[in-house]
Amino acid sequence: MKKILGLTIAIALSGAALQVKAQTAEEVISKHQAAMGGEAKLKNIKTMTTSGNLQVQGMEFPLRCQ
Repeated sequence: MKKILGLTIAIALSGAALQVKAQTAEEVISKHQAAMGGEAKLKNIKTMTTSGNLQVQGMEFPLRCQ
């Protein structure tokens, strides 16, 4: 019974895998730019700031990059 269930699941998953359509790099970049407000807004960015905490060998350090 377990073998039949496992085989059924494997067949179902392999059938689903055949119908998956991969995205191209251009599609991914285009969708990301649109989600961020469009290419024009991204080109107007002059500075970026990243902050957080960095943990190294049990010690924690504040991190800020600009």
